[in-house]
Amino acid sequence: MTEPIAPIAPDLGATRSRALQRAAVSMLSGRLITVLVTFVATPFVVRGLGDARYGVFATMTMISSLLLFSDLGVGSGLVTSLAKAVGAGERSAERQLVASALLILAAASVVVGVCVSAVAVFLPVDELLGAPPGDEQLVRQSVLAYAILFAAGIPAGLGQRVQMAMQRGAHAAAWTTVLAVLASLLPAVAAVSGASLLVVVLAAMIPPVVVGGVQTAWVLLRQFPQLRPAAGDFTWTRTRTLARSSGAFVVLQLAIAIGFQTDIFVVAALLGPTQAATYSLSLRLFGLAAMAASMVSAQFWAAAAEALARGDLAWLRHTYRRLTMITTAVAGLSSIALVLGGKTFIALWVGDSLVPPMSLLVAMALWTTWVAFLQPTAMLLNGAHVLKVQVITAILMAAVNLPLSILFTRHWGITGPVVASLVASVATTGVPCLVACRQVLSGQRR
Repeated sequence: MTEPIAPIAPDLGATRSRALQRAAVSMLSGRLITVLVTFVATPFVVRGLGDARYGVFATMTMISSLLLFSDLGVGSGLVTSLAKAVGAGERSAERQLVASALLILAAASVVVGVCVSAVAVFLPVDELLGAPPGDEQLVRQSVLAYAILFAAGIPAGLGQRVQMAMQRGAHAAAWTTVLAVLASLLPAVAAVSGASLLVVVLAAMIPPVVVGGVQTAWVLLRQFPQLRPAAGDFTWTRTRTLARSSGAFVVLQLAIAIGFQTDIFVVAALLGPTQAATYSLSLRLFGLAAMAASMVSAQFWAAAAEALARGDLAWLRHTYRRLTMITTAVAGLSSIALVLGGKTFIALWVGDSLVPPMSLLVAMALWTTWVAFLQPTAMLLNGAHVLKVQVITAILMAAVNLPLSILFTRHWGITGPVVASLVASVATTGVPCLVACRQVLSGQRR
């Protein structure tokens, strides 16, 4: 039996498109501010800590990307489920979803905090991060502090997810900009003042907890008070529904983390902290191009879920094609510029000792453009809750990428992990996800 589809208001597609445009402009503007602050602040952190300790710091802060699954997929599941509820006009379901998400995120915070703290205490994290001689205990303390603050920040991220689900990407971008500026400036101030690695880590990790907590409170108390959960809004049925919806996202995020975010750990373990610092700076540079492309399409996730709930496939097809062209062009042109001027820029930025080889810049340019090309496809499949194909291909990508990264790093040095990621992704992910996307756009998958 076919489910009824909410009628499409004549101007709803235009309203949705304007929201996407505002979000993209706000996100790109905020990213520009963040880039400027980061470029100013990073040399102070590098010089304050030294090349080797900065390599440890950079590798440690990448753990956030590796632990994307730590919210149990609830943040991602909430974006899709809440956007669909909005599209279907289910007001009570909206509050129930937020209440369930808040409870699960609070529980996840406790579990993740205990587990990651145990890793910091019992595993040789100093060796895994390539700690310089004499810094082993300090590195362990820094990882423990990082783990506790990271866990505390899990429920604090609820506000941003709600804003994305409600298609308020422009507002979410403003909060993200404030957070990014603080997270860049405070570690620089700490490093310049001669603070230890532990204090620099605290300076980087306290802003996400504080800013995220304030954002979530503002979103639920002021921006969308109708979503503020009360005791009566919590139901086990809705919680189980959200948990089932989020389960596939957990596997997907874990596979993506292993496939996309482990390269710097391979470099640190095989080539040492100084090479890890070089790799991190190059990744950070190209990450700006990738981030710009992802921000252009970020709100498309929620917009796609809401459009599918209303049966607005015409808008979906037009917007998807347009976004794919824009994200690929933005990432491609930015990457070319970085290849041509990257070595000179990094030398002026942080000094000659951390300048990457040209082969690394070229490999990162190809990788960044490929990821940007697939970004709208991933957002569309997330919004349609077509996760099985993404989970399978992400697991295959992770299974292929990690051993390839180790092999290529041993043979080709610092460029090896990027080449491995590109080969693994093209071989396992591209065609299946594009086919699934085509099925969604044609109405074959709903």
